[in-house]
Amino acid sequence: MTLFSTEAFRHRAAQLGVTAADGTDNALAALFAEVLRLAQDKEFRERFFKVPFPPLEGTGIGYASDYPDINYTVGSGRVNINTINKLWMKFRDPKPIHRVLDFGSGSGRLLRFPLEFGENIELHGCDVNPKAVRWLQDNFGCPMHLVEKPHDLSFIDGPLDLIYCWSIFTHFSEAEHRRWLDTMMDKLTPGGILVATFKTPAMLERVRKDEAYRIKSRAQNIDLVALEAKAESGFAYFECYDPEKSDDHGIDAATFGQAYISHKYIRDNWSEKGEVVHIGMAVPEWQDIAVVKKL
Repeated sequence: MTLFSTEAFRHRAAQLGVTAADGTDNALAALFAEVLRLAQDKEFRERFFKVPFPPLEGTGIGYASDYPDINYTVGSGRVNINTINKLWMKFRDPKPIHRVLDFGSGSGRLLRFPLEFGENIELHGCDVNPKAVRWLQDNFGCPMHLVEKPHDLSFIDGPLDLIYCWSIFTHFSEAEHRRWLDTMMDKLTPGGILVATFKTPAMLERVRKDEAYRIKSRAQNIDLVALEAKAESGFAYFECYDPEKSDDHGIDAATFGQAYISHKYIRDNWSEKGEVVHIGMAVPEWQDIAVVKKL
């Protein structure tokens, strides 16, 4: 059971004549790099991946996904799902088949990898963006669900074994993230796993010093002194998205902005319905990651 089978990936590459010299980690990294290089070409990309990529214009699904950057979509998508997979395999309970939810699927950046290279999983995706959900429903071969009501996962029958969220808790307001956390933990079966990334208050130093990152974080007009003071409590948040554009993508701009959460806050507040079994780095100088196992 895995979200990403390296053997399946090797086999797909070999079918197109892309091979690595041996089975070492370095050879596998070289294979990934070569596939990523070749994926810059649209014809190769569409031959290698069975699941299509969104058109570059007109879908309205790339609002928060940085698509059509192929390095980000293919390269970091594979790296991010592998990070989640390693943690899940370390802490999960064994089962013949695991039920998995990609929460906040966006344009399918992470979802495509378990869909194409996962084994023994029942995979679901969901998002608040109706355009994204509609496109994924038409093009991805797994159940895709529109989140129409806040804090509600009843569109999936029965419990789940894994819920993973990449770059979702990085945006929720404190109240919103607590409500969604409760909803997700309630949806997990006993022994089920939640894997979620988050940004720490240490990232506010980068907001202060790195102008490009400050612009990307939409923090140009934010009172950083006040925000850093809030962060001393372990949680800091500010609104930053255009309400009209956000609404068009299913986002509530009042509860979906930029959030910074400390490790201590997570250990103190994410353990009401489960055990925080891991907190570590997900992407250097970008996001950390937490794993919660339901009691």
